[in-house]
Amino acid sequence: MRINTCIILSLTFALVFSAFAAEDALVEWQKLNKELAELFFKGDLKEAQKIALRSLTYAEKKFGIDSGQTAAAQNNLALVYKRLGKTDKALPLYEQSLRTMQSVLGAKNPAVAVCMDNIAELLKMQGDYARAEFYYNQVVSIRKATLEPNDPKIALALNNLAGLYVAKDDRVKAANMYLSALQIYSNSLSSNRVSVAQTLNNLATLYESANRFDESELFYLKAIEIWTTIPGRQTNLEYAKLVNNYGMLKYKQGMYIDCEKLLVQANQIAVPVVGAEHPDVVKITNNLKSCREKLHAIPK
Repeated sequence: MRINTCIILSLTFALVFSAFAAEDALVEWQKLNKELAELFFKGDLKEAQKIALRSLTYAEKKFGIDSGQTAAAQNNLALVYKRLGKTDKALPLYEQSLRTMQSVLGAKNPAVAVCMDNIAELLKMQGDYARAEFYYNQVVSIRKATLEPNDPKIALALNNLAGLYVAKDDRVKAANMYLSALQIYSNSLSSNRVSVAQTLNNLATLYESANRFDESELFYLKAIEIWTTIPGRQTNLEYAKLVNNYGMLKYKQGMYIDCEKLLVQANQIAVPVVGAEHPDVVKITNNLKSCREKLHAIPK
């Protein structure tokens, strides 16, 4: 599971560049970015694309082609293109954004790491694992060099690198990265409980894929235990997805009654949050259907 916060980080880092430009122009540009973020998170990607293009054109005109604002706008437009599946348009924008950020801010700036993370994710989607690994490792390196050892952003980078190793079917490296991330999150558990639970879920699915069901179950149970301390879990889609995953472990073990109970619970949490047509809910519903088919096939 990749925890994607790239547009929020990009827009936040865009404000770092603010001191170098005229105030009125910055105010207008920041309004565009705020509108872009709202549209992006609502899922209105067609309108988000229009605003992202306007933001880029505005930044180039008011701040210059080689400005930090233009680099941030390129990054955000690329993110919208990526979400729309226009990866051929997204990658060149990301790469230009990265070159400008490195020139304006320096090679070790946090914004550079965010841009590299975006590029790595896109390359992973395209199956270019070698280049994706290079960029993910660069993100880890920058954050280790510039942040405190237990900063959650390092754990996030390790989590994302682990996801690449999962895609490459390198379970040993993936497990090592997840465990390293877990150690960092656990050192500040009170403020990172959701991240700890998500990383435990990632470890559980990894061990499940290797048919190490006992170890997988321990990670799922620990994740669920942590979620019980988090307010609002019964209206949180991530918790529903965890319960679904644990249910499917029971499915693989042939424990269909337990599986059904968990999937019903996951469905009851997810539907009011995002609706029955949401892809994650559809997946849970289909899993529940498969489970009940198995239950009905058991001789009475």
